[in-house]
Amino acid sequence: MIVGTFLPEIEIWNLDTEACEPIAILGNIEESTNYNEGKLKGKSLESLNTHVEAVMCMSLNPVQKEYLASGSEDKTVRIWDLDELQCKAVFSKIHTDKVQAVKWNQVNDKVLLTAGYDRIVNVFDVRNKDSLIKTKIPKAVKDVESVYWHPNLEHNFGISTESGCVLGYDTRKLSEPIFLI
Repeated sequence: MIVGTFLPEIEIWNLDTEACEPIAILGNIEESTNYNEGKLKGKSLESLNTHVEAVMCMSLNPVQKEYLASGSEDKTVRIWDLDELQCKAVFSKIHTDKVQAVKWNQVNDKVLLTAGYDRIVNVFDVRNKDSLIKTKIPKAVKDVESVYWHPNLEHNFGISTESGCVLGYDTRKLSEPIFLI
């Protein structure tokens, strides 16, 4: 089991044992604390091997189970290698507020969907930062609560919001939703 915490850590637990501690922890509370206290002057979020705020959401890659995407209150999305227990990629300038939802595409496992409190929804190939497609959800809609991909259609996804709306999108035309419930 993988658990995000209000600390900038992700705990990995083995539920087949009676252990009272996680078998591994992704992130580093000490490094995060030092960053937030200004002790790591000159260090950028990209150079750290940790989130620096609470982990808000996670998604395990459906095909390559060793890859985990996480979103944080620190406005970053990170890709973790669970075999190596290391952060492999950081996306720090795709949101301007807390990242509330991340989800790997079910058909193309290199594509990630993210959404944040900034009402921005991003779709991108994690291998190419320049592939980012971004849209802003309508002003009448409140914060995104969750995101999901259509299980069989690579380009279709939906979001649900705090205001109870469900919006559907096609990645080939993100300028406006294809449906609103």
